[in-house]
Amino acid sequence: METNETCDTSESKGINEFNSVEPTSTPPKSRTSHDNATKVQIPPTSDTPDARPSADPSEVDAKPIVWPSGSSPSDPISVPTGKDNKCYALEGTKKVVIFNQKVFAPRLKLNPRKGTEIDVKSIQNTFKSLDWDIDLYNDCTVAQIREVILKQIQLSEENFAALAIFILSHGEDNGTIFASDYPFRVDHDILFQLAADKSPNLAGKPKLVFVQACQGQETDAGSNVTERDRRRRHTSQDSTSTYKIPNYADFLIFQASFWDHYSFRSSETGSWFIQSLCSSIDQS
Repeated sequence: METNETCDTSESKGINEFNSVEPTSTPPKSRTSHDNATKVQIPPTSDTPDARPSADPSEVDAKPIVWPSGSSPSDPISVPTGKDNKCYALEGTKKVVIFNQKVFAPRLKLNPRKGTEIDVKSIQNTFKSLDWDIDLYNDCTVAQIREVILKQIQLSEENFAALAIFILSHGEDNGTIFASDYPFRVDHDILFQLAADKSPNLAGKPKLVFVQACQGQETDAGSNVTERDRRRRHTSQDSTSTYKIPNYADFLIFQASFWDHYSFRSSETGSWFIQSLCSSIDQS
């Protein structure tokens, strides 16, 4: 089942209407662009960085995050997967939530994210084939994103087996991501809210968070390496006598770029990260 919702009807288009905002006189071309008045020199490429190179401090929520303290003791939460199980017991609905940000308030001075609809289609096709329910939210404000997390996930009476959240937008450092009106923080507004003490209905269940956005202005120049003999790695496992699930257990957080670096997106083929992810899942 797929749900397609437009959070801000005054500014956004449905996924099937994205092409209507493109010029019709000439076909769209992929090119690299920057939102800063001072150009950042990077190698020529057909892809666009999902970043806002220059930030107005008054609009960026970059205050130090204070991690919440442990919750008070309460009745144990029943989870479907035992501590010794090798695989998750996926009982219930496997849910995908996509926050797709293409257009932004003019005062943010952010370019439209051309090509993001290609990533959305890839996510939908990949996860639909695996029998996941998909909810799509286009061009949401910060308040609307928080409302979706609260009402559709935290307070939901639906029996979730697993949850995957995709965030497709512009970003900066410190985990800052842009909604259509203001920036928000992935850790504070998404991860904290999905923890076991905030969302008991997700305790012991896989929570996958994928972020297609930049985390800064740097590009990775790479390093020259040579292959050498592989050595076997030895690992050890710690055993515990008590069983207590951490609030932040069962998370997979996968981001398109390293801290302080760009991520790239093509207006014709989508982003490297999302396309590679969906291709790998399709082939697995």
